[in-house]
Amino acid sequence: MTSTAKRAALVLFFGFFARCDQSLNPKGIYEERLVVYSILTAERDTQFVRLYRTYDPPGYDPGAVTTDNAVTNAVVSITGAPAFRDTSLPRPDTSRYSTKIRAYVSHPFTVAPGATYSLDVLTPAQEKATAAATVPGNASVLISTPFVLDDPRVFTDDIGIYLTLSPITHGYIVRILFQFEITVGGTVETRYEEIPQSIQTVDNVVYPFYPKLTRRFSGQRIGAQEFVSFSKTAYVHAESSVRVKYQSQQLKFKGVLVVVTQVEPNLYKYYNIANGFQDENSIRTDQPDFTNIQGGIGVFGAMTHDSLFHVLPTDF
Repeated sequence: MTSTAKRAALVLFFGFFARCDQSLNPKGIYEERLVVYSILTAERDTQFVRLYRTYDPPGYDPGAVTTDNAVTNAVVSITGAPAFRDTSLPRPDTSRYSTKIRAYVSHPFTVAPGATYSLDVLTPAQEKATAAATVPGNASVLISTPFVLDDPRVFTDDIGIYLTLSPITHGYIVRILFQFEITVGGTVETRYEEIPQSIQTVDNVVYPFYPKLTRRFSGQRIGAQEFVSFSKTAYVHAESSVRVKYQSQQLKFKGVLVVVTQVEPNLYKYYNIANGFQDENSIRTDQPDFTNIQGGIGVFGAMTHDSLFHVLPTDF
């Protein structure tokens, strides 16, 4: 390209941007939305609903806003529940928000596995939000290698667990915990210690890996089974760790508790989408979102917990 052609190209290039009068706004257009968050669980007789409004930070840092924009004095109802009342809950972390957590609570209200519930919200500004969720039915649990739990140093097998999940379950977590007794100041106390699903040793340092929310692969049909495996090596390591930690407190192992948490489709999709694109090596401008709230954003979901207790030998 000749010098004359280069000069002409530069004139056109800068002339184009000189005529462009629309500035770039990386924040995009802001629209205030009502946020609804509630997770039903059959494990307690109290259910909560939390209401907020979205906010537009003055700059590009959302953390600069130190008020949580809770919505109070709303009318909240869920199928079959006693009236919800406005309440305040302690906030475990006050590094950003210093006020208590505002929530709506209904008590006594125990949801039934397999039942469907509808949520209705009416704010003082006459905004309406609705949603529905079905609580997963009960799961069944079978330990396929109980002999490994009883004497892990004799057998080479890993710990196998078969699950029969509710047909509506989308995701689940299986956790196993030691139950044991220790003596503290002359008083016998029951304690629990979670067992990793696997461990990895690097330079003589042991790194435990614990179960995470997993999508079911057996298909959403009655009687479909899932299989979960826990490393025997991780089991032995957890046992040894408990013995070292409580060696002077009359430790007595009582059993192993298997806990299965099931989540229905709305909660699974919300959690999976919110946590599924955390890529530290790139910047995403298309952060996905999920909501099942009509008239707002957020999630109305449900989960259940089922358990199986395996008694350990007295000489474990």
